Amino acid sequence: MIYQFTNADVSSPSSAVVFGSGGSLYGTAGTKSGFGGAVYSLTPPSEAGGAWTETTLYGFPSGSDGSDPLGPLGDRSDGTLFGVTTYGGGKESPCNNKGCGTVFSLTPPAVSGELWTEHLLYEFDPQIGDGYNPGAGVVLATGVLYGTTASGGGGLGAVFSLTPTAGIGAPMTETILQVFNGYDGTTPNSRLVLGPNGVLYGTTVYGGASDRGTVFELAPPASPGGTWTETILHSFDGADGYNPMGIALGPDGTLYGTTLSGGTLNQGTVFALTP
Repeated sequence: MIYQFTNADVSSPSSAVVFGSGGSLYGTAGTKSGFGGAVYSLTPPSEAGGAWTETTLYGFPSGSDGSDPLGPLGDRSDGTLFGVTTYGGGKESPCNNKGCGTVFSLTPPAVSGELWTEHLLYEFDPQIGDGYNPGAGVVLATGVLYGTTASGGGGLGAVFSLTPTAGIGAPMTETILQVFNGYDGTTPNSRLVLGPNGVLYGTTVYGGASDRGTVFELAPPASPGGTWTETILHSFDGADGYNPMGIALGPDGTLYGTTLSGGTLNQGTVFALTP
């Protein structure tokens, strides 16, 4: 153990950590006293065996810029961090009266030790047929952010992209790339994986042939603005697991992942999908 959270800083860390410069770790936490969650860093000790230092980079103060940050953070080479909040935002919504989620960025300070700057990149709004309740983080590819929402989009969850409209930190334009209908899955819950040629891979908790979850692929259109092509790579039937919780892409194109339940002992499985 390198660090133990207490109520004095943040608690209930809600995602895997990502590496930053100098060996620092960055993550999200669902709880911070007086706030709707926070983004934190852990700085390694200057000497082996010393204590790691936790710093709150940003606390979500009111819900208008987000609440309940979940999912792993994404990063850019300049140190900017990207993430999602499952609730919050200023749009009127039916999502527990808390807003339906946001995508945000955090820009590091020019002087070490000063506060990071948060930018609200997008607020989800189901009133316009949008997806809502993102919880799996986003991935960055050629300046575009890709992510999933567990609900909405006119169906049972969606895959979206956010395209820049101006400089760093400016609001972004959303496009719904895929809406799930149950037959191809429902409740996409894992962070997308970027494959060769811009292909996206992901999982849904439910739906598919046996309503036990799927692994899917989304291939980009041949020309900008065209329709993305969805392919169901696997539907779980229970014997091989169900409720998949995320995947990783191997160097040979094999997808590896886990299921929360199912298998012979009904305690979950680790699986591989070979192209």
